[in-house]
Amino acid sequence: MIQKQISIFLLLILFSLTSVAQTGAKDNLLFLLRKKEHLAQALVTTEQLRKPENKTYIRPGRIVVILCGEEVKMLTDTASAGLIYKAELQNVDIVACGLSLKKFNLEKEWLLPGVQYVANGFIKASELQKMGYLSVEI
Repeated sequence: MIQKQISIFLLLILFSLTSVAQTGAKDNLLFLLRKKEHLAQALVTTEQLRKPENKTYIRPGRIVVILCGEEVKMLTDTASAGLIYKAELQNVDIVACGLSLKKFNLEKEWLLPGVQYVANGFIKASELQKMGYLSVEI
């Protein structure tokens, strides 16, 4: 009797895993960055993951990039507008950490168009992780 119950249980698990794989569930991704060159790398990674020939197990859904530290300065500099535009084209949310803006005497009103603001990037990252986002911190 117990063996039969175990067999049924294993079949149910197998059926559940198969149905999840067939639904094409997407993985939401979070990049928590502290260096400006990493933004370009995150966008290249996103572009590669979204290609039809992507052979990884990651199927990107929503992608959020949070910049913290001194590199938030780039999010107020028009020289970065091309990167922000590229992110928008890839449906990547670029987010500036308010703690970092404050530390470097920058105003949220100075952020480039397309850049979102959160009061605390670490709290936002924690919330997204709790919601199941896959996280990359560099």
